[in-house]
Amino acid sequence: MGKKVQAKKIKKLIRALTLPSRPALMLEVRKVMNQFAPDPNVVARVISRDMALSAAVLYAANSTLPGWKQRVSSIRQAVVLLGLDEVKKLVSALFLQTALVGKTSLEQQLRRQSVTTARAAAFIASQVGRVGRQFINGYLPHVAPDEAYMVALFHSCGILMLIQIFPDYPDVYAAAMEDGEERLADLELDHYGFNHCQIGFLLMEKWNFPKFYARVLRCHHKSGHFSSKGRPVSERHEMSLQGVLALARWLAGEATDEEWRANRPVLMELFGLDASVLNQWMESFGKSSDYGVGDGS
Repeated sequence: MGKKVQAKKIKKLIRALTLPSRPALMLEVRKVMNQFAPDPNVVARVISRDMALSAAVLYAANSTLPGWKQRVSSIRQAVVLLGLDEVKKLVSALFLQTALVGKTSLEQQLRRQSVTTARAAAFIASQVGRVGRQFINGYLPHVAPDEAYMVALFHSCGILMLIQIFPDYPDVYAAAMEDGEERLADLELDHYGFNHCQIGFLLMEKWNFPKFYARVLRCHHKSGHFSSKGRPVSERHEMSLQGVLALARWLAGEATDEEWRANRPVLMELFGLDASVLNQWMESFGKSSDYGVGDGS
C-alpha cells in the first residue's frame, strides 16, 4: 500500500471516529433516566453495557470539565460529574444519530464479547489484589474494577471501526480466525497498513480518554508489554491493567488456546498467582453475572 493511499485511509478513519449504539439499549437508558429520582449508579451500569454510549459520556466528561485535574476513567464518575440532565441530553442526541444504523453479525458478536470480557476484567480486578503475591507485597498497584471494565469494554473498538471503513474487513477477520486470533493484527497490518490496536489507540486519544487507556489498547496483544522485567515503577499500573485484560480475555473465552499457553506463565509470574486460583476464578465467574461497572469495588 502506497504511503499516500494509507494516509488518506487513516484520515478517513479519523474523520469517522464514531461508533453506532444499540437503539434498544439506548431506549433502556432513557427509560431509567425518566424515572422519578433516577439512581446514578443504575444509569452508569446500563450505559456501561454499550461501547458507543460509554465513549460519548467519558468524552463529554473529559472535554467539558476543565477544572477537573484528572482524566475521568469510569462511567460512574462521569455520570456524577456531568449530572443526569447533561447525560440525558447526550443519550438523546446519540439516539437520533444512530437509531437507524444497521449492524453486521460480526459487529453484534464483537459487542457481546466485549461486554463479557469487560465483566471478566472487573471480576479479576476485584479478586487479584487479594490473592496475587505481587499485589500483597506492594510491588504492583491495585487495579480498580471500574478501570478494568472500561479498558476491556473498549479493547475491540478498533475492530468495530475497521468494519465501518472497509467492506472487505469481515473476510480479513475470518481468515485470521482460521489461523488464530493472535494473527489478526498482523493480517490487518499487511492488508491496510495499520491494525485495530493502533486504531484503538487513536480512538482513545481522539475521545480524550486517560492516556493509559490508549497505551494498553495499543499493546494488548503483545505479551511482553505486561512483563515486569525492566519496567519502571511509573509503568506498573499500566502493566497491571494489561495483565488483567489478558486474564479477562482468557476467562471470557476470547483468547485462543495458543495465545493462552504463551501468556499463562508470564501472567502467573507477573501477578504471583497459583494454578488453583485460576481454576477457582473460572468456576466463580461461570456462576455469576453480577460483575460490571460499579460492582466488585
